[in-house]
Amino acid sequence: MQRYRMSSVFSGASPGEPGRRAFTLIELLVVIAIIAILAALLFPVYTRSRDRAIQTQCVSDLRQLGQGVLLYRQDFDDRFPYAIDYMDRQLIDTWRSWDQTIPNASTQVQELASRTASDGSPYGGQIDRVLRPWTTSEEIWRCPGDTGAGGVGAATATDYTKELTAQPVWRITRGSGTWGGTSYMYRTELCLSNRPASRLRYPSLTNVFMDAAFYWHSRLHRAPRPNSTEWADYSQGSYDQLYADGHAANVSQQDYSDSWWLPYRNASGVNTWTPFE
Repeated sequence: MQRYRMSSVFSGASPGEPGRRAFTLIELLVVIAIIAILAALLFPVYTRSRDRAIQTQCVSDLRQLGQGVLLYRQDFDDRFPYAIDYMDRQLIDTWRSWDQTIPNASTQVQELASRTASDGSPYGGQIDRVLRPWTTSEEIWRCPGDTGAGGVGAATATDYTKELTAQPVWRITRGSGTWGGTSYMYRTELCLSNRPASRLRYPSLTNVFMDAAFYWHSRLHRAPRPNSTEWADYSQGSYDQLYADGHAANVSQQDYSDSWWLPYRNASGVNTWTPFE
């Protein structure tokens, strides 16, 4: 009788109840193994869902920026916002090659790069500052997938390893100001040409804003790499883009490249060096 009572206490049963058998070590390990397998199966699904949500948010923000561009165009005779992006500030000399097709292109970029914002920051001519009155908040300029942009390291930081890998592009492009900064590059020749948007040859194919890096979204989500290896998987990447007709989408690297070069061609396939008719 005494032995039954001790067994009942050990098994957690009350006196008078049959003893309940505890888990053996093997059974416990089996349960843990099953949980680990389920976690391994579900974690990639969770990661893909998270990255897809980031991509979707970025596309949504670009659509809002598209509304800002439309409002600007309504106020300025259907012209695109007269502004530059951060890369243009660093590559003014490159714009001298555009002077033959866009009158005074490099002079215009230099003038925009020298503009001072209302807070004293030397970023007054940057697209996020110029479009500020027509946008809802500075948050829509920040892609939630922005991890930095190694591919444009030479243009956006003097020391790639210390600056670009440690900060998102929007933070770098904010500069010393209290407002602004953008994750997106701007197709500057659209404004420098001073032509109405209605004269674009292929508005649904012409990109206006695009991610600064190809690896921010669900096809290839990662951090920047040193410049020697940055482009190794370029063809696997994708870009979120805003197009001149107002739609935004995540596109493959090939579609991104096409949105730059196809608008230059006329109906006969001849390169005109301008996206306008």
